Amino acid sequence: MSHIQEDTNAAYCPISLTSTPSGLRHIIASRQKTLIENVLAPVGITGYDPENAPYSPDNNATAQSEEICTVDTGKIIGARYFMGHSILPSTGMGVELKTAEFLNRMIILLTDNNIRDTRMKVLEGLNLGYNNFKKQAPRFREVLQFLQQYTPGTGLRNGRPILLGFRNNNDNNPIDLEDAVDIDFPDLKYIHRGEIDPVKQKPTDLSQFYENRISLDTTDNLTKIT
Repeated sequence: MSHIQEDTNAAYCPISLTSTPSGLRHIIASRQKTLIENVLAPVGITGYDPENAPYSPDNNATAQSEEICTVDTGKIIGARYFMGHSILPSTGMGVELKTAEFLNRMIILLTDNNIRDTRMKVLEGLNLGYNNFKKQAPRFREVLQFLQQYTPGTGLRNGRPILLGFRNNNDNNPIDLEDAVDIDFPDLKYIHRGEIDPVKQKPTDLSQFYENRISLDTTDNLTKIT
């Protein structure tokens, strides 16, 4: 994948597809649409949406793991930003998130402060919160306009990895982007709400978890083990 060049005006927008309950899919899709069309596009950033891509599990159920990982890793490599909603108990983006961290992309995770989601967030990136994403879209555009002034780097603060920003004018004095965004955009601070009940993800077909095996007993009769 060494031939893939980073596009400073591109974003990989992760979305939970396989594990999202059917009743929530349209809500997740709506917020993804708002992100791509109302936040990214107005500031000149093109968002890649895995849901509507040829390799989406809804569009392609036969592609194997190696092919999917190759395609999506390439999309992450080719994008400066990794920006998406983290509003489910299981985000459905764990592998992609760690890939983006490894590649030192500008990671922005968006969490609805009225929903209890996973506390496993990102260290080298921004964890931002909102109360009404559509209404607050202009503020997130301002965050991106601020970030567009910087090239990402990585550093340590009290032994913890952090996302640094180097001014695009070749300034050699980086800033802590997490601190800077917290100061300039206090209304977008992420707050974990432990008192809220988490969303329940109910399985629809428990039989998938049954281990049906065929074995031979000592009398050479077939025995079904459940």
